[in-house]
Amino acid sequence: MPRLDDAQDQLETALTRLEEVLRDRSDPRPELEAERDEARARYERLEGETRAVSDRLDAAIARLRALIPAR
Repeated sequence: MPRLDDAQDQLETALTRLEEVLRDRSDPRPELEAERDEARARYERLEGETRAVSDRLDAAIARLRALIPAR
């Protein structure tokens, strides 16, 4: 799932940069903070979904390996 991993990494990088910009501003804008919080929540949901998909794929691979005779 390299595409999903890449997308997750890009989102994490973007969120980190947004947090840095907001931290550096002397006059924080509430709409940017709300947008950051929303993006962070989406990221956390994506991270949970990624973990669940990864676990299901690992289980499916394990089942397939059990069905295929070893050489």
